[in-house]
Amino acid sequence: MSEKLHVDLEEFAGKGDASIVKHIDNDAEVLGVLGDEDIVVDPETSRKLYWKINRRVLPFMIAVYLCQSLDKATISLSSVLGIIEDTKMTDSQFSWLGSILYFGTVAGEFPANLLIQKVPIAKLVSINVFLWGALTACTAAINNFAGLAAMRFLLGFFEACVMPSFLVITQMWYTRTEQVLIFALWSCMPGVQIMVGGLLAYGVSHYDNGIIKPWQLLFLVLGLATVVLGVALFFFLPDSPVKAKCFDEDTKRLMIARVRGNETGVQPNKRVKWYQVREAASDPLTYCLFVMQVITCFFTGGLGYFTNLIVASFGYSYLQTQLLNLAQGGLVVIIVIGTMYLAQRTQTMLTLIGTGWIPIVGIVCVMKITPTASNKVGLLIAYYLTQFTWPITDLINTLISRNIAGSSKRTAVMLANFVAWSAGNAAAPLAYSTGSGNGYHSAFIANLVLFCVYYCTLFLTRFLLVRKNKLKKAMATYDDEGNEIISHANAFSDLTDGENSNFRYCI
Repeated sequence: MSEKLHVDLEEFAGKGDASIVKHIDNDAEVLGVLGDEDIVVDPETSRKLYWKINRRVLPFMIAVYLCQSLDKATISLSSVLGIIEDTKMTDSQFSWLGSILYFGTVAGEFPANLLIQKVPIAKLVSINVFLWGALTACTAAINNFAGLAAMRFLLGFFEACVMPSFLVITQMWYTRTEQVLIFALWSCMPGVQIMVGGLLAYGVSHYDNGIIKPWQLLFLVLGLATVVLGVALFFFLPDSPVKAKCFDEDTKRLMIARVRGNETGVQPNKRVKWYQVREAASDPLTYCLFVMQVITCFFTGGLGYFTNLIVASFGYSYLQTQLLNLAQGGLVVIIVIGTMYLAQRTQTMLTLIGTGWIPIVGIVCVMKITPTASNKVGLLIAYYLTQFTWPITDLINTLISRNIAGSSKRTAVMLANFVAWSAGNAAAPLAYSTGSGNGYHSAFIANLVLFCVYYCTLFLTRFLLVRKNKLKKAMATYDDEGNEIISHANAFSDLTDGENSNFRYCI
């Protein structure tokens, strides 16, 4: 082994074997359920367990993410129901409402990620869902910009726990191969929101001469539905496979054993380990994920918040815009699930590289072509191409759930990632103008420039992951046939991906 490679391996593994042994922190609850038996889960049993988990856990994740998407979109949906006129908002103030929500999310990310490591995760999610549902319902009583801004900030604060919580929940219940498609099923809910939200907005627009305005009715309906969901989560969503009272002991044992190969544990370690935080801060992968997330969310945040106004700028009426939301939402669902399935069958990085250019084509067409009655259908198709940005954020999240190990390191990386997510979404609405189609030109230019940076970072990320695996394999032991020997002995020891010699990165 060359001197250079020897230095790289020591840097990659940590401060030496003694340090790694000292950091082993076995999960007593998990090992108590597993017992001393070396359990091997055959593919057929694993498949049955997969569907059991899907029936119990996945519906709640889908429902929460749909409600979150709807509650965040209420302001955008209300923009065509008279909220701007009734509250006497200016165009600038309306843009700020899109950003203020994500300022609240940034403020909520640190306490949310810390609490995920400290308290039962299902209870944390349920309480936050209940609180933001109540806030959404109370927004119906507000009649000025200041009140709406305060409510949007608090809404973002309480919603901050959802995405990082779902990363942890997906990680604890599903194998690394399964996680990509599971991410797709709950993260495609913004597409469903576009369809359902459009229909709800169209329905409440026919509520005339009532004691409240149509947009107030929309806030009440969505807010109260979310409150009910929060109560259901508290009683029926299990906190982890270890504490799931809905499954017997044998089933829990098998569920834990089937995710041993993830090498990321089952439930978060409650102690904050600062050496893991420092490893996250010194890992170039953390910064690559941060940059890609900011850029992607800047793209989707602006287009998502102004989607109704952008489509209307092509020359479509209010009714046509609402009906076209159905097509757009359905397309988003198909794109997210299709792209994530492709990533599951091939490689995440190759999927990111192969699909990232599609929204760029759409942006260039929308930016360069002036809307007329004869080309509005073509512009709409070009705009639909931009929806290929939706699965990029989800694929970046799967890179975290599958490639970052160690509770405190994962918490630090998730915190950085969701600050990036919030920052991109917060900045995006401010880059757009609500005046006309031409008003979006500067934002479109910014998107194109940022996507060039995104691609450079994407190639760097792939290089880092490939290099990390090569260093791991150089330290591995092999059998007589040249196959790696991976024992999974430290799967529940809360070691970082860098410390754990059995860990391999998903590319």
